[in-house]
Amino acid sequence: MPTLHARWLAHAEPLRQVGWLRPLLGHRILNGLAVGFGLACLNVLVFLIAGPAVAASASVGMLVLSVGDQTAPARGKLRQIAPLLWMAAPITLAVQLAHLAPVHETLLIGVLVCAGGFIGMLGTAWGLRGGPVGFALILAVVFALATEPPPDWRTAAIHVAWFQFGALLYGAYAVLSARVLNTRFRTQALADAMGELAVMLHQQSARFAATGDRSEGHLRALLAEQAMLADKLQVARDLVLDEPRSVRQMHLCAMLIATIRLREQALATELELDMQTARGAATPSFAQVQALETLWRDFAERLDRVCWALLSAAPLNLPPPPEVDATQVPPTLAAACHAMTKEMREIGHWADVDSPAPPAELAAQARDWPRFRTSMRWPIAPLKRALTTGRSPV
Repeated sequence: MPTLHARWLAHAEPLRQVGWLRPLLGHRILNGLAVGFGLACLNVLVFLIAGPAVAASASVGMLVLSVGDQTAPARGKLRQIAPLLWMAAPITLAVQLAHLAPVHETLLIGVLVCAGGFIGMLGTAWGLRGGPVGFALILAVVFALATEPPPDWRTAAIHVAWFQFGALLYGAYAVLSARVLNTRFRTQALADAMGELAVMLHQQSARFAATGDRSEGHLRALLAEQAMLADKLQVARDLVLDEPRSVRQMHLCAMLIATIRLREQALATELELDMQTARGAATPSFAQVQALETLWRDFAERLDRVCWALLSAAPLNLPPPPEVDATQVPPTLAAACHAMTKEMREIGHWADVDSPAPPAELAAQARDWPRFRTSMRWPIAPLKRALTTGRSPV
């Protein structure tokens, strides 16, 4: 009787063509499942130990903090959720205390809602990673308004104490789960970037086929694809280059570096084709353009297969790419084509889980690349820019 894993491997290759399946195997879905699992387990645990009243207060703290728990490097997870750990509880306490002043309750709550919304929206000053934090603070105000008004300040303080306990408990779980899923998150982020690069190479090959007019429609599609690829490569840099320790994590580092170089060569090739007319160089022949189109489609197909192997854990039987015949491609692009073939060979080599540890020079190189990662700190400069009245949406 074949095992479930064996059945999955048998159907893995046909499933590679199912487009909607890949997002389900990505790091965002896995992070969401980890968040949901943690909330369920921690809520049940607190309920069984401390009862429903404590669990109700603690669960709100867990839920608010979980909104800010996005995919991030394990080493930076605590910094990612830190603003919620010290800002959500004071906002909740302020709303609770406002109920104790019935004469001015409506006015105080109105002020708190405006202030909480304003502070929450300031989180967008830090871009995509600040958005969930800002939304979580607004959610804290909403949940505080939804709770029963406390009879006295002691009850309000106890509610907020359990709220903070739940937030701290979930914070510990978030850090732990990020470490447990560390290698898988790295793998999924790299696969996501590789899949997007494969799409970009397909777009380029389609534009090569229209070299006679360099269609504006193809150019727009290619620029949009490059923007999406840049975002996904940045996520991959942040995760994969975060202090790789195991042999497999070093493999992923080597694959990411090769992927980045492959993308740079592909962009340089696109630029060179656009500049040939301006330089007075000979227009590539139909056979040369066709050779480029075939080569780019081959690169895209290989990247797509590596991407699927990383996501699905299916075996990767990838033969080395063929050597580029310099006489078949435009002379000015021969070096770039050879470089891309070399990077494809590197990607295929390190994709094999049985590959040996990368050489020492690659490990040293991986230590230099983290300067291209997004900082997990919360610098004050973006906040200052968001507080200007001239151009700030907030």
